[in-house]
Amino acid sequence: MKQRNKKILKMKCDTSSDSILLVANSSWYLFHYRSFLISEIKKSNYQLSVLAPKDKYSNKLSNLCEFIEWKVSTKNSLNIFSLFKPFFSLFKILYKFKPNIIHSHTIKPNLLVSLISYFLNIKTVLSFTGLGSLSRKKGFQKLLFILILKSIYYFSTSEIRGLTFWAKNYKRTTFIFQNEIDKQLFENLFKSNIKNIDVKLIAGSGLPSLYQKRQYFNADRFYSSLPDKNFNFLFCARLLKSKGIEFFLELSEFLPDSLFYVYGDIYPNSDDSITPEELSFFKKNFKNVRFMGFIANPLFNHLRDESILIVPSNYGEGFPRAILEAISLGIPVIASRNACSSNFNKNQVFVISDNNVQSFLGQIKKLKKLIKEQKIIGLLKKSRDLVFKNYTEDIIVKETIEIYKNK
Repeated sequence: MKQRNKKILKMKCDTSSDSILLVANSSWYLFHYRSFLISEIKKSNYQLSVLAPKDKYSNKLSNLCEFIEWKVSTKNSLNIFSLFKPFFSLFKILYKFKPNIIHSHTIKPNLLVSLISYFLNIKTVLSFTGLGSLSRKKGFQKLLFILILKSIYYFSTSEIRGLTFWAKNYKRTTFIFQNEIDKQLFENLFKSNIKNIDVKLIAGSGLPSLYQKRQYFNADRFYSSLPDKNFNFLFCARLLKSKGIEFFLELSEFLPDSLFYVYGDIYPNSDDSITPEELSFFKKNFKNVRFMGFIANPLFNHLRDESILIVPSNYGEGFPRAILEAISLGIPVIASRNACSSNFNKNQVFVISDNNVQSFLGQIKKLKKLIKEQKIIGLLKKSRDLVFKNYTEDIIVKETIEIYKNK
């Protein structure tokens, strides 16, 4: 991989005027959420490379485009000392490569890219895929979060110009947020310069074309459903505490006659993940919960049964794609405000008022009432129309490439 990185850098150095580098803290993220963007960038005649730590999805990424390994620990941490090694590793790569545009994802790579691009005068696009758990903290951690955002802002909107080390260039960087709440939080920090900052709202990575086939939309199954029938409940995410996996398991204890399906794996790179020991304990003690592991497109396993997607995130989510996928298939969604409140309302998704079991049980009761009154089909169809009009992968990618073209 080291020799291949050197070959890529040498090959690209002379063609940086039309080059884009996508950066993320995992190959899994880029492959899972940006594969269609990668294919469309290549069609737009840009020289494209992706940079991420190596994992089991890196080889799949290398089949899509040039892959550069970012040799850093993928452990999630914003500790100042943990940033030195990834900073210098990334600086070395970017100094040799110097792409025309860097499109970075998630807060830690955004921080490092903003610092390095300041020194190298590279145009940047910084995507915030949710502001993370720090955005919900208080005290010192809240101050740290604000300091990180301000550092990203100041470095990415400045450049070295001759002997001037702090020349402002607001056009150099575009900030992308996936929901209105995160966007407003960021804008409120810089009210005095808000007219100068290039801030965009692009809702996630979009609904893949696979889910846009009408034969998969099967809301009619609810015509024959009885309001007192037991539903299946679905959880589709990494097994992180902030994603609500513990809450989902707690909910299963209140509905012992229903089946609860967990689609996702533990995430060893995060301290927020449940441990293998905890997973083993849960499997033994939650009898009505089926731990399925990671499965591609898991919602297709529930096209014919009466299932509900539960999204109980309790941190700064971006825009969970599972919500779009469920809506496209006619699967009702009950979600926390953190997961969807700025992209959907109560007429499209069942949004809980408080992140507790009673709130979820209340929304389940509301769902059963709509089934009894035969109103659920209309709600699901309107929700699907909204997704198709605003949140497909085609729309999201087109908006993103338009940003590149205007750089």
